[in-house]
Amino acid sequence: MERRLKKRRVLRSQITKLTNETEERQASLTSTEAVSFQARLIKLQQQLEHGNEEIEPLVPEEDAENEYQQVYDYQDRITSCLPGLQLRVGSGSSTTQAAVNSAGSGTAIQTTTPAPITTTSVKTRVRLPKIELIKFTGRRSDWQAFWEVFEQVVDKNEDFTDTDRFHYLRASVTGDAAVRCRAFHRRHDVIQLLRKRFGNEEPLVQEHLKSLIDLKPVRSSEDVRGLRRLYDTLAAHIRGLEALGRKLDTFSSMLLPMHNEQCHGTFC
Repeated sequence: MERRLKKRRVLRSQITKLTNETEERQASLTSTEAVSFQARLIKLQQQLEHGNEEIEPLVPEEDAENEYQQVYDYQDRITSCLPGLQLRVGSGSSTTQAAVNSAGSGTAIQTTTPAPITTTSVKTRVRLPKIELIKFTGRRSDWQAFWEVFEQVVDKNEDFTDTDRFHYLRASVTGDAAVRCRAFHRRHDVIQLLRKRFGNEEPLVQEHLKSLIDLKPVRSSEDVRGLRRLYDTLAAHIRGLEALGRKLDTFSSMLLPMHNEQCHGTFC
């Protein structure tokens, strides 16, 4: 692993130098230089992604979050530079003779003005804001809220690659859930495992109902925090039950007398 880490450090150093030079010289770059910078940066990006994929399964769980953060930081550096380079390439003449250094090979390549970068060639993305995702520890009652957020923010986000989504998923799963997922190296396999283990609806319904039954009563109308906490907890579990297809009228007759008792005397 140490040899792979050394190789990745060299790649990251080259990316930092190239992106810094791109930012400093972007306004003055010729189209020929932009073609060369673009080709080198894309090649470095591909090599770095390959290195990340080799290292990722070997990273200890306690270092995973820091590892993923560094991966995304370098992805951001690259994807923020590529669109500007493409603009400089597009501003050149119809035919450009460029000596493109393909990953340091020194091979001279004759090129015409490149076609615009599309999703079928190189997928470039705008710089995305860092997102603080909900952590899922393996508590069954938290699965639904976690997955609803993760699915909308990450899993259905077309700006992310499958590798991005998998890294975000691994970084968001901790505790018992993370232990169960360690043996899997494909996003779909991890999601299937988590859904099978934690997404079974009937146990979730039972946990919501048990949490409602176990709510602590509020003894005083002056206990504003307690009343607010009681209301928020009730609302959260009711929303959870409704999201699982359980209508309020199917369980309200059971809960209403109980919570009237919990608040008995509070408003009298």
